[in-house]
Amino acid sequence: MSKRQKSTAWKSELAEINAKARQEGMSYGQYVGLMYCEEKDEMERRRRYDRKRRERFG
Repeated sequence: MSKRQKSTAWKSELAEINAKARQEGMSYGQYVGLMYCEEKDEMERRRRYDRKRRERFG
């Protein structure tokens, strides 16, 4: 990947996220916030699961 492609890759990623947000009927900020919350919930769930597993199996 050339330097020019790298510098514009984030723009196409932003446009892709924006398009998905519009499909869902949300603004970009709402959509990103929702993605962040879902990711945070998933991490918390994993953390809890790992803690229980360690308690059981040492």
